[in-house]
Amino acid sequence: MSSDHEDRDGIPLPTGPLEEASGGEVVDLRPTTGRARRPTLPAAELAISTYGEVAARVAAAGEPRWLIQGLWPADAYGVLAAQEKAGKTWAALDLAVSVATGQPWLDHFACPTPDPALVSLP
Repeated sequence: MSSDHEDRDGIPLPTGPLEEASGGEVVDLRPTTGRARRPTLPAAELAISTYGEVAARVAAAGEPRWLIQGLWPADAYGVLAAQEKAGKTWAALDLAVSVATGQPWLDHFACPTPDPALVSLP
């Protein structure tokens, strides 16, 4: 059973105000008398857009640019994952060569625009 100074998992509760060095602002979420007080967030932390606004931004962006047509957008990163010894290193090297030369990856997936490629091996 936990005491009044521990949470249900037995972790000690703070005994006073948190230090400024704890890395953030302390906001009291308990309701005050009358109406409940909500913490005010800076506008940069939460942006709410309507569907129409998002659709307009997508339309204004135009067609995506692809490293590998329909598979890997040029402005994204990803992970090439498989079980051990499945050929990930060779596939990644072939991918880099295809992107750099504009040749189809695995002789199947088009790489429409040659782009610089950087490969870092352990």
